[in-house]
Amino acid sequence: MKTRRTTLLLRVGLVGLLIAAAVVSGVNFVLLSKVVRDAAEIQRCQRALTDSYRALGAVATGEAPNDAAYLAARQADIAARSHRLATSVGALSDTSVYALRSAALVSFGALFLAILFAGLFFRRIGRPVEILLEAKDHYANGELDYHAPVGARGEMGDLVDTFGRVAGRLKNALDELNRQRSTVESRVRCATADLRTLSLTDELTNLPNLRHLREVSVDALRHASETRTPLLLVLIELDDFKSFNDTFGREAGDLALVAVARCLRSAAREVDFVSRYGGIRFAVLMPGVPAIPDEFRGHFRTGIDAVRKLIHRRTGMDIALNVSIGAGQCPEHGDSLFDLARVADRELQESRPSARDEQPAPTPAAAQG
Repeated sequence: MKTRRTTLLLRVGLVGLLIAAAVVSGVNFVLLSKVVRDAAEIQRCQRALTDSYRALGAVATGEAPNDAAYLAARQADIAARSHRLATSVGALSDTSVYALRSAALVSFGALFLAILFAGLFFRRIGRPVEILLEAKDHYANGELDYHAPVGARGEMGDLVDTFGRVAGRLKNALDELNRQRSTVESRVRCATADLRTLSLTDELTNLPNLRHLREVSVDALRHASETRTPLLLVLIELDDFKSFNDTFGREAGDLALVAVARCLRSAAREVDFVSRYGGIRFAVLMPGVPAIPDEFRGHFRTGIDAVRKLIHRRTGMDIALNVSIGAGQCPEHGDSLFDLARVADRELQESRPSARDEQPAPTPAAAQG
């Protein structure tokens, strides 16, 4: 409704200017036509008067009839023509003054209407457009919280206000998008951390896996080489685990691996890094010791015995849960995880029951520490 009213007002103003221009042009045309006609009449009167004066002069010089009656008639005609010429000149003067006054009045009225229309146009359209352009510069620079002043009424003022409200909604949408992006980034970071944890953790025993051991060993070996302090890699493997699985089943084998992992956690120090090396092997990275501590052997053996006794109490069976242990030491046996694992594997193979010919075969209830 406001749009129709302002459009109508602008149309009326434009039509008014056109009508004023037409009126001014028509009035000036009529007045100028009158002036032209009067000027032509004056010229005709002047020519007639000139002819009369020439005829009178001819009479005076004897070139025309020289009687008193003729001279009186010529003088009367000259007087009449002079009076008519004076009347025409006076009328022309009055018409010219009236024409000039009318033209000035109409021109002033048209100028006033033009100024009024220009002011109305600037108020209705010019100033709001200026405000919109200024707001556009602020919004283009990212200042979405900028509030454009409403400098006009009607639909242009509504347009400025709507423009500001749209920018405000856009800012709110961007803020919400930033919050959602922060939330998504946080979830992605958490998911990435979880994935990294999963990629570095053994699913069955929840111990660090071989990949994690490799990452940790890089810094540990570098520190050991720089400080000249010993670093020990201990490998632990369950003996004849295939027979154990065949006898008790895979689920029992998985439970045995979990039990060994718990025993290793309990026997290791806080600075030791316990991991599942792969399959039935476990690894313990021990910084600061040149050989396997007796305390570690004792705690680990005690843990294995406790697991065996727990199974015996619950099932009534004595299981042969035997392990073999080997160790490699940095820098004596090398300065890489591969070198230490190779030495520890060789020592582990030598410590197997089949390699100890002089020792009697273990009973099912005995554990190799």
